[in-house]
Amino acid sequence: MPLLPLLRGKGLSEKEGKIIKVKGIEFENLKLKSEYLDPSLGFERKELFFELRRDSLTGHICRVLPFRRRKISGGTIPPEVIEESRGNCPFCPESIDRLTPKFTPETYPEGRLKKGGCLLFPNQFPYASWNWVVVLSEEHFITIDGFRADLLMDGFILSQEAILRLKGMREDGIYSSINWNYLPSAGGGIIHPHLQVVNVTEIFPGYP
Repeated sequence: MPLLPLLRGKGLSEKEGKIIKVKGIEFENLKLKSEYLDPSLGFERKELFFELRRDSLTGHICRVLPFRRRKISGGTIPPEVIEESRGNCPFCPESIDRLTPKFTPETYPEGRLKKGGCLLFPNQFPYASWNWVVVLSEEHFITIDGFRADLLMDGFILSQEAILRLKGMREDGIYSSINWNYLPSAGGGIIHPHLQVVNVTEIFPGYP
C-alpha cells in the first residue's frame, strides 16, 4: 500500500512527500517534524525534521534520522565506563533541569511532566512528531534485577497520563507505544535508565 495516501486526513498532504532514488532504488519519502524548547538554545523553540521512507519493492517503511548516528557496543559495561558516563549525563539530578528539552507552551504548559522520581519531556533526537523520554530514576545506573516495581509503575503511569492528554488535544487518532532498550548493548545511547514513548497518527502496513 502506498505511503502518502495513508496520511491524507492526518494533517499531511501528498505535496509534502516525494519519490526519491537511492542507488537506483525508488523510495516513497515523507518529511515530518517535531518541536520542543531546546536547552542548548536557552529553551528557544526548535524544529527537527526526519523522514518516513517506503521501499517500493518490499513495502517496508522505516524512519530516517539525519541528525543521529552512533555505534552500538556489546557485552558487559566496565565499571569505569559507567562511572565516566556520569560526568556528562543529561539525566542525572544536577543536570536534568538544565540539559533536557521542555514541551512547547501550547502542548504541556508545565514544560516537563513528573510522577514520583520519574520525569517526562520531549526527545531531543525525535523519530516521531510526539516522541518523549521518561527518566525513571535519579540513580545513574541500575542493574537489570535492581529495578523496583514502584519505579516502573510510576514510569508507565506517567507515560499513560501524557498519552491521554495528547489524545485529548488531537482530533485525529493517536497510536502510542512505550519502548525500552536499556544500555548500549541494546542500542541505548545513554546509560541512565529511561523509557521512550512514541505517538503517531497512523499505523503503516510494513512498519515494524
